[in-house]
Amino acid sequence: MKVKKRWQSSFLWLILVLTLVHVADFMVIEGASQVIHVPDDFFSIQAAINNATPGDTVFVHQGIYYENIVVNKSISLIGENKNSTIIDGNDLGSVIIVTENMVKISGFTLRNTGAEWPNSGIQVFNSYVGTFSDNIIAGNHIGIMMESSGGNIFSGNNVTANHYGMYIYKSWQNEISDNVFLYNWAGVVFTASYENIFEGNVVKGCDNVGVYFSNSYDNSIYWNNFVDNSYQASVYPTGYVNVWDAGYPQGGNFWSDYGAPDIYSGPYQNETGSDGIGDFPYRIGFDNEDRYPHIREVVVFHDVTVKRVTLSASKIYEGQILEIYVTVANTGNYTESFSVTAFYDTTIIEAEIVSDLESGSELSLTFAWDTTGVEADRIYAVSAEASEVFGERDKSNNLVIGGIVKVQSYAILLVGLDSVTPCNQSGYPALSFRAGAIGYFRVVVNNNSPESETALITVNAFDASSATLGVVSFKSTVMPGISTFILGLPIPSKSNTGTAKVYANAFTDWPYLGGVPCCPEVSATFQITP
Repeated sequence: MKVKKRWQSSFLWLILVLTLVHVADFMVIEGASQVIHVPDDFFSIQAAINNATPGDTVFVHQGIYYENIVVNKSISLIGENKNSTIIDGNDLGSVIIVTENMVKISGFTLRNTGAEWPNSGIQVFNSYVGTFSDNIIAGNHIGIMMESSGGNIFSGNNVTANHYGMYIYKSWQNEISDNVFLYNWAGVVFTASYENIFEGNVVKGCDNVGVYFSNSYDNSIYWNNFVDNSYQASVYPTGYVNVWDAGYPQGGNFWSDYGAPDIYSGPYQNETGSDGIGDFPYRIGFDNEDRYPHIREVVVFHDVTVKRVTLSASKIYEGQILEIYVTVANTGNYTESFSVTAFYDTTIIEAEIVSDLESGSELSLTFAWDTTGVEADRIYAVSAEASEVFGERDKSNNLVIGGIVKVQSYAILLVGLDSVTPCNQSGYPALSFRAGAIGYFRVVVNNNSPESETALITVNAFDASSATLGVVSFKSTVMPGISTFILGLPIPSKSNTGTAKVYANAFTDWPYLGGVPCCPEVSATFQITP
C-alpha cells in the first residue's frame, strides 16, 4: 500500500533556521537538562515553567491545578495521568498558551476557559515543530487554537464538548491525526491555512459542521470518520481545492450519510466486485470531492515490525565478524521513520535509521558484529529491535530474537599468521597467474612461543565467480619467531578470469580431527589471466 509521505522533512530547513536564530534558547548542555516535579519542587505549574531552562521536562503529578499557563520555553510539559492531572482555567482566558518552538504537551485534562475569543484549552501562537498529544480537552470555548504556526503534530487527543473543537488560522504543514472530536458545535475549522494533513480522526456529533475550510487549500483529508454531524464538511468560497482521499485503493474518508452502493471496484469503479470503496464520489461543495469514500468506518493505526532475524553462522571464533540479516516491515497505514538496533544479549551491536518506509513495505538490513574482545566460550542471543513509532498500539512485534551463536576461543597457542602474498616460485610478489599454471603463495607465520609448536597451515583460493580453485596444506613444526613458507596451488585451466581471492589459516589439526584455529585467517587478492 502506497501512502503519501509526510511533509516533516520539509521542515528541516526551518529547524536549522530556528536553531541559528535562537541558538541561546535551544542550546542544551549535555547532561544539564532536568526534570522538575509539580508540586514537589514548585507548587504551581507556572512557577516550574518560569524556573525551567530549554530542554527541561516539567512533570505534573495528579491533582487539579487552577491556572492559566504560558509556555514560552522549549520544554516538555507532561502530566502523570490525563484523566486525573487536570488544569482548570477557572473560566478565565486560555488554559495553556504556547509561544515558543519545540514544545511538547501531553497527559492532561484541560478545561474551563473563558467564553471569549480566542480562549482555548491549548492556544498555539507563532510556534513551530511542537507535539501535543494524548490530552483530554473539554468544556472550552475553543479546544485547540493554532495561529501562524507550522510543523506541529496534534495526535491522540480527545476534544469533546467545546464550542470549536479546533481552530486553525493562517497555519501550514501541521499534522492532525488520530484525534477524536466529539459533540463540539463545530468540529475543526481551517481558515487561510494550507498543506496541513488531517488523517485518521473521528469527527462526530457536531451541531454545526464537522470540518470547515475557509480560504484554505492543498490540505489533505483522508482516513477520517465523519459521523452524524449536522453538516459533515464545507468549503468556502469556491475555487479553493483540497485533497480528500489518498488515492486508490487506500481511499478517502467514511461519511455516515453516504448512500451510494459498493458493487464495483478499481480506480474508476468500473470493475466487477466490491472493494469497500463507494462507487461514486462524495461531493463537498463545487470544487471538492472524496473520490474514494469508504463504505465502513476506517480503522487506521501505526505499526512497524521486525519480521525476521537470521545469522550468518551459529558458531564463530572470537575476533571474527558475524553478519546479522534483519527484515523490517511497515504494517500500519502511515509512512514511518524509526531506528533498528541489533543486540547480543543486552549489549548494542549497531543501530541504523530507517527513513520514510511506506505502508506495506519491507526493508532488509545487514549488521556486522565484530566479536573482538567479546568473552569467548559463551553462547549469546542475537536480536533486533525496531523503535516504537508515535502512536504505535502493538509493540509486541518490535523485538525479535534471531537465534543464538557460540563465540569460541582460539587454541591456546602462540602461532599467528602475519600475511599471505601471491608470489613466484622464489617468493617474490606476483600480481597474477595464468589459468592452467601453478600459483604460489607466501605465508608468513609468527610463533611467539619460546618453544617450537606444531601447526597445520592451509591455503584455499577462489576465482572471480567464487568457485574454489583448490586447497593446499602442510603440517609442520614451527620454530620460534618468524617463518616463511611457499605453497604451490594449481590454477585450473577452466577458472574464471578476473580478481580471485586466497585465504590462509592455521589450525592445531584438521577440524574433522578436533583441530581448532590458532588465529584469525588472513587473505589477499590476485588476478587470473587467460
